[in-house]
Amino acid sequence: MVLQGVSLLGQQTDTLYFKDKWKSKEASQKKAKYFEVRTVIGGVKKQTLYSVHGKDIISHQEYKGDLPAGVWTDNRYQGRTRTLDYSFELKYSDTKIKGGIYPGQENNTNIEKATFPGGAEAFYQYVGKTMRYPAYARRNGIQGKVHIHIKVTKDGNVQFLSIYKGVNKFLDQEAARVLVQSPDWIPARNNGEPIDSYYIIPLTFKLA
Repeated sequence: MVLQGVSLLGQQTDTLYFKDKWKSKEASQKKAKYFEVRTVIGGVKKQTLYSVHGKDIISHQEYKGDLPAGVWTDNRYQGRTRTLDYSFELKYSDTKIKGGIYPGQENNTNIEKATFPGGAEAFYQYVGKTMRYPAYARRNGIQGKVHIHIKVTKDGNVQFLSIYKGVNKFLDQEAARVLVQSPDWIPARNNGEPIDSYYIIPLTFKLA
């Protein structure tokens, strides 16, 4: 049930009421247990779900156009807070760093590559637990392998640089998010000193 719609200087606000936190059943204001405030400001759509009595935030989502944006939070999973970080710009580039991953250091044999804590097996376990299949892609049977260009800083932080080979903007964005949110890596080293390093990481989306 939509309570109100207000449009002022490009801002649109609506409030809807629901019987359950999954928003599967709408309700009147008197019978509702949850309410959601939806705003559109400068082309950014925001949806925040609250409990009626405690007014605690149950979930928050943002969209820019049809793509997720900003930081999403969801507290509906048995007390666990799920955070999805979309606060990056989706970029594309078919330019591959010459020689692979170390600009200007291609012939240096003293470099140790950056690694995910626990190695490759731990990395793909992390991906399996973190990746969510975008609803649009699932509905339309879209699958494939996304290649993401990242930078691992000398401090171990993972930075998304660009999509090297994409499949679909929804899958591309989700693949980038998984890497943006990954734990710090063990940085690359040159003669024992930590350095920045660059990689192209493939992540596969496959429907069962």
